[in-house]
Amino acid sequence: MADNLSNIFIDTAAGISTLVDEIIQEEPQPPTLYVDLEGTDLGRKASKVIYLISVHALGGLAFTTPGNDTPMTLKDILEPSSVTKVFFDVRNGSNALYTHFNVSLEGIVDVQLMENRARRSTIKDRGEILFKPQNGGAYEVFSKSPLRDDIKAYCVGDVQYLPRLREIYDGKLSAPWKEKVSVKTQKRVLESQQAGFDPEGDGKAFSPWGR
Repeated sequence: MADNLSNIFIDTAAGISTLVDEIIQEEPQPPTLYVDLEGTDLGRKASKVIYLISVHALGGLAFTTPGNDTPMTLKDILEPSSVTKVFFDVRNGSNALYTHFNVSLEGIVDVQLMENRARRSTIKDRGEILFKPQNGGAYEVFSKSPLRDDIKAYCVGDVQYLPRLREIYDGKLSAPWKEKVSVKTQKRVLESQQAGFDPEGDGKAFSPWGR
């Protein structure tokens, strides 16, 4: 996976319509989407491009705006199980989508459950310094317009390695373990949609297989 993929920043309904058309026209169908949510941005990885969607700017329009050539919306793409969506720890993203935008994820692959540890890049570490309060940052950096280049780089870094990580970890899992991962992933999504779910809960610090 190349380290220098280009990215497209979307903060208009017209941009969402174009993206929806591209996803629907992607071959093969249905496509596999690699997704990450940080602050208020959602990234979608294509073959050569990573799309950064400013949910802060668009609000619900990010998920309810149809394509130019199709009545489909991002909500229609994110919800069906027939479209595979790959996350690294789906819980907070699922909670945000369900709570704020009534998007109920299905068809999820959680790479964190396939491998509990992944190498972190220098760009990712720098990005966390900018937004994590415990590092002296603030989540509001995701809400500023225009989005800073270092924050864009952080968002891109979160998505671009997911395809390769999934490929590596999937090759190491036996069929029984793949089934365990699938069941655990569905459980994570359901738990994230409960009213009492805490995105910052202490339980997230533990290994998903060690409790």
